[in-house]
Amino acid sequence: MMAIGNSAGSYYMIYNVRAPEMLPYFMALGSIPAFIFMPMVPAIKRAIGKKQMFYVFLSVAILGMALLYIISVVPVLKTQIWLVFVAQFIKSTDESLLRQGICGLWFPK
Repeated sequence: MMAIGNSAGSYYMIYNVRAPEMLPYFMALGSIPAFIFMPMVPAIKRAIGKKQMFYVFLSVAILGMALLYIISVVPVLKTQIWLVFVAQFIKSTDESLLRQGICGLWFPK
């Protein structure tokens, strides 16, 4: 599954945003949030509960995907590479946290 996501990210940066020189930064930005936010998952789960945590993470995932879509459709935004990076960071944040949230729902301790 990760190979498909990585291939889609490469395609997005090369052919949609037309910034192949920024591809390594785009891909690296996808893994940084896991190191930042994963240690916070137990505290978030205790504060708002498993189910609410899942809904929050899912909402952030939808927001990140929507931002990437909007940036892709609006030609003026495509040239703003920092917006693409912000959207990628948001999308990656929710993906790593959503995986942890789903595992927490399916495999309770």
